[in-house]
Amino acid sequence: MSGTDSSGATPIQANAQHKVLQMTDLIILLLPVFMFSDYYLTIWGAKLREKCYADHFQIPSYELNPIWQADIREKKIINYRFMTIVVTIFLLVVFLFKVLKPSPFLTNFLSGYILAHYGILIGRHLSNIFLFNYTIKNATEIAGQIQYSQEYSLHASMYQYSVAILPLLFIGVWIQTPFILGCALAGVGYIVMHRNWIRKLRKGKTRETT
Repeated sequence: MSGTDSSGATPIQANAQHKVLQMTDLIILLLPVFMFSDYYLTIWGAKLREKCYADHFQIPSYELNPIWQADIREKKIINYRFMTIVVTIFLLVVFLFKVLKPSPFLTNFLSGYILAHYGILIGRHLSNIFLFNYTIKNATEIAGQIQYSQEYSLHASMYQYSVAILPLLFIGVWIQTPFILGCALAGVGYIVMHRNWIRKLRKGKTRETT
């Protein structure tokens, strides 16, 4: 037996709307946690890397995003610029989900994008931390020294993200839901970001040589 609630929605529609609201609340709560985790896991990884791993693999900057390279190099724990950005993005997301109230399609798409973006990023941080810890505890397992350029590091990082990107794209093609499509686009976004950083790096090199 079917019916409608006070808003005119059927029980199935009302349930779907309730799930969307739950998702947006979760995203709003997790977003600042994700952003602070990204920043402080980067600092933790940078500190661990210097204890042994950096003796064998030398790169100009552990942080690949040029915007944050100086702050990570300084291991800046209290970073007001970063905190301002977190608050700004948080307020924009609250405004988007709670005031503008986009369609369920767009809401699920953005939720998938945000969760996949930070899931991939935090997973990468944890992978580095585990590797650096292992290297510290098993220093005799590694010998020699390799020096990477920043451009090589960017390419290596970009290619390594394909481990997560390809499965997301395959799932996105097979299961075409807004949430999965958002996840897949988040993976592609990493390629776009790395290409942009490489372009800026090359542009800076060109200015130095002219």
